[in-house]
Formats: sequence, structure tokens, C-alpha cells
Amino acid sequence: MLAYWRNYFPIVFGAFLVVAFASSAPKLAANEFEVAQTEAASQYLQKLIKNQELLQKAKKRLIEVDTDVLPEIQGAIRELRTEQEKLMKSLETTVEAIQLSTDGQHSQQLNRIRVAMRQLVGLTPPGPTADIPVQQLLLKLGVDPVLAASESNWCECLSEIAHERRSDGGFVTLDGENFPALQPLPPPPIPADNKQLLYTEDDPATPYNDIGFPRKDDPKVQLGMLLFFDARLSGDNSVACSTCHAPDQGWGLNSAISRGYPGTSHWRNSHTAMNSAYMWKLFWAGSAKALEPQGKSANTGLSGNGKTDMMEERIRQCPDYVRMFKEIFGTRIPLLDDAWRAIGAFERTLIQPDTPFDRYMMGDKSALNDSQVRGLALFQGKAKCIKCHNGPMFTDQKYHNLGIPQQESFLKDPIQQITHRFQYFSKGSTEDAYRNGKHDLGLYFVSKRKEDIGKFRTQPLRYLEYTPPYMHNGVFDTLEEVVDFYNDGGRENWTEYTFGIDNKSKRMEKLNLTDKEKADLVDFLRSLSGEEVGDLTSWGSEQTPPKLPDPMAFVYRGETYIGNPIPVVNMEADVEQRKVPEKVTWSLVDGPEGMSIDPATGRVTWHNAQPPAESLKVGRELPITITIRSTTSKGVTADQTLLVTVYLSKPPGLNFQTTSK
Repeated sequence: MLAYWRNYFPIVFGAFLVVAFASSAPKLAANEFEVAQTEAASQYLQKLIKNQELLQKAKKRLIEVDTDVLPEIQGAIRELRTEQEKLMKSLETTVEAIQLSTDGQHSQQLNRIRVAMRQLVGLTPPGPTADIPVQQLLLKLGVDPVLAASESNWCECLSEIAHERRSDGGFVTLDGENFPALQPLPPPPIPADNKQLLYTEDDPATPYNDIGFPRKDDPKVQLGMLLFFDARLSGDNSVACSTCHAPDQGWGLNSAISRGYPGTSHWRNSHTAMNSAYMWKLFWAGSAKALEPQGKSANTGLSGNGKTDMMEERIRQCPDYVRMFKEIFGTRIPLLDDAWRAIGAFERTLIQPDTPFDRYMMGDKSALNDSQVRGLALFQGKAKCIKCHNGPMFTDQKYHNLGIPQQESFLKDPIQQITHRFQYFSKGSTEDAYRNGKHDLGLYFVSKRKEDIGKFRTQPLRYLEYTPPYMHNGVFDTLEEVVDFYNDGGRENWTEYTFGIDNKSKRMEKLNLTDKEKADLVDFLRSLSGEEVGDLTSWGSEQTPPKLPDPMAFVYRGETYIGNPIPVVNMEADVEQRKVPEKVTWSLVDGPEGMSIDPATGRVTWHNAQPPAESLKVGRELPITITIRSTTSKGVTADQTLLVTVYLSKPPGLNFQTTSK
């Protein structure tokens, strides 16, 4: 319903203004010329409304019709756009004439007309939301504003409506088809309901070429950085976003299959979080449309298994978090939805636009060596990579079945099979598929269309030098293996012999690349990464991971305080090694007299808790810092900090006495 009103609000608003503007004509017009011009403006606006209605219908038809009907509807759209431009020009000229004749007395009404006419053609459309940022994203990528104003499904038609797309990069024509040209990375789209501070041209602190990009010193971004690394946003307090998106592993995981919540395993490869700000189809099957819902889905799903009330309460127990949330979002206590917004804001600063490729495209022809230049030509020519890997992010964000071979561990690892079959169950697959399924069905889990079995979203190619292994199941360890796979035209079509569905992409064909050509292509792919972003220095943190806010416990004087540590989990990349629980011993580094710690569990106990002498001296409660240390069987140590405040007063007595009437 919301999407419906977003599409048609400009039309309804414009119709209202036609009536309002026409009814005010006697007040506006001081002579016959103004009356005539006012009437003409009303008629032009009415024609624009009709034109926009026809465009809406045409766009909807373009999404629904078969391929053979596309040219006819595309022609109709071109005619409507031409008519729209003429109407806009006539209406603008008429409004200017009225404005000149009225000496600016009615500028407010005229401005409203201008707003209406510009909204009708998508030049000032309502901003995107954190749930659906597609419109602003398309504008950033150079899509015509009218086309960008439609729903996310419209993105699927970009290659079919190439003639409508406006971009400095233009298009590359290959085998009679047009594909969005490769381009330098522009600033990312920022959702209207999750604003961020941007680097500006007049700010001396703006780094070179960062104008328009989100600032890393934005308080919201720095809060999101802390939350990204905070395991309190999970079920058992042990898994953070950074657990599966580690800075030193390309902001992903360098294991074939991503880890899951302790005791489980994922069944797909972990995406990199780097440059994810530009994606409107997140996860391998595009089940999230923006970073905010993606973060929530990951932290409450298989990866994090977090419960909303528990995660929210944990961050509310940290005084520093309470202060930051209040300063940034204006809430008295932290809200979990704001946590997802902060994490999304941080992830929109995880960008690497300074690559040899970007510098080459911006005019530095020495940025690529001879081999990489030849690889670029192959990428857009003989190798045909650009058919799916196009635009600034090197992805069409569409879904394809490439004939990717199975990951051996997927069939052998019982934990992966258990969690994968739960996917069958939770996504509403049939009982037969649940009992006999041995394959990752990909997009089918989202769409429930058999023709989508085995399809996955085209992976972006930026930053890929740091994100092996590759493909949705991590089956290829090197870029050389990936190029060999495409050069062979993919592998056998398992969807056909398993399900009788021949949906392997027709773009997969033998390329007949020579060894030298394959080497040049790999060299070019390496130019898309730039320097590795492995620490948090530019975000203001002196360490990676950052120092997180400490939780604060409160206890009355004389009571017993019990504190528990954040669990230490096995972080081995190898799936088999990760199944073995991490053996840890705990010790108390610093704490008040009388406090003890259980070496096996890390539980801290303090009987007869008493406020520190300083509290008694100044007459107010002061927090006490407790430091504990974990030591693994391999000798790896890590310190954790607990905070406790002891009230100066003893606990209040409970009065169960009732008064009679």
C-alpha cells in the first residue's frame, strides 16, 4: 500500500494543484493575459498528469510482458517521454511568463506548481527509505530519474531499456546487446530515513576525491562501528557482525562456507561487507533490499540467533551506549532498530573507491599496466564478462544458474546439511524436497518458482583480491580457477538432471581464451581491489577490534554480585576444527577484595558487596572496574572488563502488609 501511494502521490498532488491553481486564477490574474496563461498552465499540468499515468502503465507492462512484445512498449515509452519533455518546456515557459507579469506577488503558488510538475516527472521524487533505497541508488548510478522512481523490480529491466538510461559511462555493445559501461565508484546512496554526514567540497578535512562520500567521523557511524564488532547483538553473546565479516579476511571469511551460530554452520560463502552500500539485493538470493534489514536478518537468524528483547537489554546495560544513542537518535534508552541504522551507516563507509581501475577510468592512464589494459579489453570483449559484471559495482544484480560444481564439504558435513535442511523447512519447501534435497536451491527459497532453482545473484567484483574463496559455496580458491571455469563454459547443469529444469544461463559458453589471455584477465581483476582496509584507524579507533563499551551492573550494599564473561568461541576457519569447543581457563586480573572467579566458566562472585572508599568519601556511587582474563589451550589470552556499581544504601525491605478499608 505504501509503495502504491509513493508511485501515485505526485499524480494526486498534481491533480489537486490543477484545481487549486485554476480556482485562484481570479486572484492571480490582474489582466486577460494572466487569465489566459493561468488556464494554459492548468491544461499543461493536466496533460502531464495523463502522460505520467500512461508512463506508469507502460512501465508496469514492460515488467510483465514477454520479450517479443518489449520493443513495442519501449517505443511507446520513448514517445511518452518525448511528449513529456515538450509539455514540461511549455509549462515552464508559461509559469515564467505569469511570474514576470505578477511582480512576484504569487511566487509561493507558482513554486507549488513547479514542485508538482517536477515531481510528476521524477526530478524531485520522495527520498528512498532504509528498506527500499533503490530509487536514489539508481539515480547515483546514472539511471533516468523517471525510471528510477519506480519499484525495485524495475531494476531487472535495465538491460532491456538501455536506450532510456542516462550515464556518463554510456553502454558497451556486445553481441548486439547493450550493457552498462564500467565506471568509477560514485558516492553511495544514503536512505532518507537514515541520514549521514557527508564530506563536502568546502571542508578542508575532506580527503582527496571523497566529496559526497559519508564521513567516518560521523557519531552515528562510530556508534555503528562499535555495534558491528559487539557480540552482545547475538543469542549467546559470542557472535558479532565482524565474526563473519572480519577486516583481516576481506571483511568476509576466507573459508569456503561461512560459520554460523555456535553449534551450527552456514551453507553458503560469506559476502564481503566492503562496498555493500551500493547493493540493493543483499544475500546470495537477494532476500534483503538494504543494509538495515540485512543486519537485522543476520543477527536474528542462523548467524546470530539473537532475540530482540535480550539484545536490546544488553546494550541498555552499557552507560556509554545509552549516552550515544540518546545523543544520536534522541531516545532515552537504546532501541534495537536504531542499532541496525547505526550499523548500516557504518557499513556505508566501508568503501574502497581508490583502486587502479578507478584511477585509470578517471584519467590516470598509468594506473593500469599493459597486461591489465589487455585484460580490460578482454573483459568487455572476447571474455564477455561485462554481460553480467557491469556498471560501477561490476554486477547486474540479477540471478543466474552458472552450472557451479558442488562443494564437497556441503555433502559430507552433517552440521551443514542440518542447517541447510532447516532452510528447506523454514522457507516453506515441499516435504519431498526437504527429505531428498541435496542442493542449495538458491533463489527458489525466496521466489518459490521452479525455474529459479540453482540461481544466485551476480557477485560484485570489487575488493575480490582479499575475499577468496569464490562463488556462493566457496568452491574455487583462486581467481585462476574462476577464469578457467568461465573459459570452459561452466560445468554440468545439475538442475536439469536433478529436477528436469534446463535453466543454466545461455551466457555460459566456451570462450577459447589462451593462457596469456587468461593471465591478462586475472591481472585486470586484481586491479579492482586497491589497498586492503584492515584496521579502524580512519574511523578513530586505535585498535582493531575497537574497545567496546562496558556493561554496568548495579547491586545493593551487602548483596552478592555475580558477573559472567562474554564466551570465547572457536574461531578456526576450518569447519572440522571449529566443531571442537575452545578450551579456556579464566583468571581474575583485578577486582575488589573478596571477589573470586570460577576458572572453568569465568563466573565472578562477590559476596557482601561494598562500595569503594572513594564513594563513601564523596557521598555518591562510583563504578568499580573488574578485569578478567581468558587463556586458550594454545596460550592466547584476552582481557575483558566488567563494571559494577554498589548502591550506598542497603536493599529496601519488602512490605507485604495490606491496609484494610
